[in-house]
Amino acid sequence: MFFFVCILDIAITYAILKKLVKIDAVRFMLRNHTSEHFPFLGISEHFHLGDAVLRCRTTFYTALTRLLLVDLGEDEDEFELFMLPLTTTFETLTQLFNSNFKEDEAKCMLIGLSRDLRGIAFALNTKASYTMLFNWLYPCYSVTVPGLYKVSH
Repeated sequence: MFFFVCILDIAITYAILKKLVKIDAVRFMLRNHTSEHFPFLGISEHFHLGDAVLRCRTTFYTALTRLLLVDLGEDEDEFELFMLPLTTTFETLTQLFNSNFKEDEAKCMLIGLSRDLRGIAFALNTKASYTMLFNWLYPCYSVTVPGLYKVSH
């Protein structure tokens, strides 16, 4: 009986996700997940609210990624487009650490980016989606990440 209840939950959830992805507001969120539209993604005073804001970032990206995966398939261009705000954050962090930077600001960005990536990775559920994330990270950011963590500690 438990098995059938789980199957039913999955089917209902997937059906709801399929409908949600068609809503304009959801499509907007998938294309515009930046601090301009979602202030808790920024490094302003929201960071000082504590770990709850960081957990929100992880949850936010888990939910967004699940919505993305409904119709993504193996479309790497669509995945790259989704990852564009995170690409911008990585590039900004790299520039910050290669110049004079405010340590607190850089740490906030790094922690936020890490939580965002955790949320994305948590939502991935196929070999193709994990491969797209790996291809996005490697080789550009695989060298950058350890350096950023080393400098920030």
